[in-house]
Amino acid sequence: MVWGYWESGQEVTLDGTTDVLPESVVFIAASPDLTINEAYPFEIDELASVTFRWMDGTGLVPNEGGAIIPILSDSAIQLSNFGIDIEIRLDDFGTLLGSGESFNLIDIPLDHVSCEDSACFDDGRFTGRYIGADAAAIISLIEAWGDIGSYSGTGVFEQSDIPIDGPQPE
Repeated sequence: MVWGYWESGQEVTLDGTTDVLPESVVFIAASPDLTINEAYPFEIDELASVTFRWMDGTGLVPNEGGAIIPILSDSAIQLSNFGIDIEIRLDDFGTLLGSGESFNLIDIPLDHVSCEDSACFDDGRFTGRYIGADAAAIISLIEAWGDIGSYSGTGVFEQSDIPIDGPQPE
């Protein structure tokens, strides 16, 4: 897997033509040899849950350029019989929360809570794919917007034995 971003104002060449990016562009890509699924390919026992923890990624990159908002390592996605819960913790920018009734990772709305001393986002959206034959990870696109601007980021959540409300990794 590879992820990253191109900053706004950066020159790019495509088909022999050089142009300047008007906005920052984030990207994530996985090998075509990996199995990629929109829905979780396994059943979850009635009392069980499956947790994916933030491994690494770009952070939230402002479309207009500027400081990136880091995504913290205690961010997680949890699947249970109740559906999916997403908790994306941002460095000095509170938390983005989302949920869904199925394990489909397409266009899950995110709400911004506990904004701390910084400005809040109005809304956000999470889109992801399960990767690997055993769905060992999730690749993601995270978007948030509001008065402070539009931001997007990409990254990987890795399956973990620690539940979303369990002890946090260091």
